[in-house]
Amino acid sequence: MDLTQAVTYRGYNLNNAVVAAGIITGSQIDTIDYSNIASVGYREKRSLSDGLDASDVYLGARYIHLAGTIYGATREDVFDVLQDLRAALLATAALAESPTTLGYMPLAFSEPTADHVTWPTGFIAKQMYARPFNTPAIRIDRDHIGGDANRGFSVQWSVDMEARDPRIYLQTLNQTYFNAAGNTSSGSGSVTNRGPYPAPLDILIFVPAGTADRVVTLTAFGTVTKITVPSSPNDRTARYDGSEKILTLEEQGVQTLRMDLLEFPGALTHPLVPTGVSSYSWTCKNIAGTNANINASSRFWFAEAWV
Repeated sequence: MDLTQAVTYRGYNLNNAVVAAGIITGSQIDTIDYSNIASVGYREKRSLSDGLDASDVYLGARYIHLAGTIYGATREDVFDVLQDLRAALLATAALAESPTTLGYMPLAFSEPTADHVTWPTGFIAKQMYARPFNTPAIRIDRDHIGGDANRGFSVQWSVDMEARDPRIYLQTLNQTYFNAAGNTSSGSGSVTNRGPYPAPLDILIFVPAGTADRVVTLTAFGTVTKITVPSSPNDRTARYDGSEKILTLEEQGVQTLRMDLLEFPGALTHPLVPTGVSSYSWTCKNIAGTNANINASSRFWFAEAWV
């Protein structure tokens, strides 16, 4: 994370301090540590033998600690900025703003890179989906808040945040439309994950009213994902959420969990987009097995991932 650039959460820039006439104003992040991720898996002492029994291992949540300073030309400036920062870093406010993500919202930042071929600006725009773990700790020091007015004023702050998904994502999505090549019932192609870590896949399928059942099969990313959209006189939207591993069906504005419409033939598992180039193919058929069509807006996407 480049602390010379903006770091935003819920639209508030936590790192916006500027210098004018020799006085610093605004909020500044002094330190951040977002390296704390536990590796979670079963480990137990082997019976009557050296070593441990162990299971597969997975990453747990990421824990983030930020510490900074609020500056102002006047005491009033300092406390106004302090109030804004506390409001931005409030878990209940994050939940109210984004209830569908349980308040885990983008902590967005930039990271510099020398790979100007892949990233022409010299920066990679990344984000972590985080929620404050506590309210900001505020340290008001008499020497910093009650001194010479010509030198400005300051208050120190810190906050801990939790990202239940430990991945760091690119801020922009890599989207692929099923009918990108003009085909409405089948197609193939390739996508690239420039990040070094597998990324969850999301799928969105639109089926217009008055059509029979549609069975969309996506063969890619180490698995086969089969989604059935049942017939109906109404428009239907099937949404597969790769992070939550659920499928919902929306009809007439009502969204319902429909895991019965999701299948992974051959006992395969949920798709993860690996690093590098991956090929894919897809088909859409009706329940009788003949070619059928889906709406041109149907697509899948992922955000390139780091950890």
